[in-house]
Amino acid sequence: MDAPLLFPQLPLAARPPFYFALRPDVVTAARIRTLARNLQKRGEIGGRAYPADHLHVSLCPVGLYGLKRGDMGAAIQAATDIAAGHFTVQFDSMASVRGRGGHCLILRSSSRSAGLARLAALLRDKLIGAGLTVPGGGGDPHVTMIRQTVEMPESVLAEPIEWEAGGFVLARLGGSARDDLGHWPLGV
Repeated sequence: MDAPLLFPQLPLAARPPFYFALRPDVVTAARIRTLARNLQKRGEIGGRAYPADHLHVSLCPVGLYGLKRGDMGAAIQAATDIAAGHFTVQFDSMASVRGRGGHCLILRSSSRSAGLARLAALLRDKLIGAGLTVPGGGGDPHVTMIRQTVEMPESVLAEPIEWEAGGFVLARLGGSARDDLGHWPLGV
């Protein structure tokens, strides 16, 4: 069985240089990293595990089709104009999907997070309103734990991984949390 594509609406070669994302808190990121490393230690899966400070849930790419002068400023202003509240992010299963460079092991959720979907839609609308080109809807919300790994069937986690999303960031492709270009808190 062939694993599904991570972002079916984007060409596999597409690499946005920046993206808005949610980052898990430090404790949750360490828990996700430990899960990935334990799978590798037991020999169930190979590949490259993401460092804890690289883990994220992508919300919306910026610059997928190139950047013009003023686009980053417009993206930052659009993020500043977002008014949304805190919400819980929860992942209860893991599965492999096809991505650039082979399969990726991701965390996914069996239920839709209304808060996450609302934030992603608000960002997309604000970016489009600011004149940026944004692809239609993101893929299913997920956290990539391991890249360049083998195909693996979906499995339910013994205990869901969740955190309270209290803000979102503008991240650089391949960057860690310390490379984020901006952070915007979510209201209560």
